[in-house]
Amino acid sequence: MENIYKELQKLGFSQYECKAYVGLLKHSPVTGYEISKRTGVPRSMIYEVLGKLLDKGAVYTVPSEPVKYSPVPAAELIDRLRKSFARSFDFLEKNLTALEGEREADVIWHIRSDEQVLAEMHELIDSARRSFGCRYGNSRFRPYKRRSTGASGKASTSSPFCLALPKRSWASPAITTT
Repeated sequence: MENIYKELQKLGFSQYECKAYVGLLKHSPVTGYEISKRTGVPRSMIYEVLGKLLDKGAVYTVPSEPVKYSPVPAAELIDRLRKSFARSFDFLEKNLTALEGEREADVIWHIRSDEQVLAEMHELIDSARRSFGCRYGNSRFRPYKRRSTGASGKASTSSPFCLALPKRSWASPAITTT
C-alpha cells in the first residue's frame, strides 16, 4: 500500500488524500466520519481532505443525509491525470524552451538521489556528440553501453561508450561532454 501512496504523492496527492481515496476505493459510498475511522485520517482533517479530492476530480458526493462520498473509478482517475499532465508537459515544452538561452558556462549540479544521478548520467551520455568523460576519484568503474536507435527504429545497444560507477561510489562526480 505504501508504494501506491508514494506514486500518488508524486502526482500531487497528500498522504491523507492518498489514504482517503484508497479507503473510498475499498468501501463506498461512505460518510466523512466513516472514511476517517477506516483510514486513520484525523476527523478534524477529513472534510478538508475530501474537499481537495473533490477539487482534483478524484471523488464525488452522493446526495444523502448525511452526505456520502464515492471515488471516481481508478482507471478514470488515472486517465484524467495522464491527460492533465500531458497538457502541462506540452505547454511547458513549448514555453520553457523558448525562454532558455544557450549555456555559456559550465554548470555544477548537486543531485542527491541515486535514481537522479543515473538519469542525468544516461541523459548526458545519450546527448553527447563526440565523447563523454566521467571522473569519480579512485572508484572502480563498470562499462555503460549507450543505447541507440537504428534505422529500423528499434533500440539497440552499441559497444561500451562510457564508464559508470557502482552505487557505493556515487559522491561528487565530474562529468563532461563534447
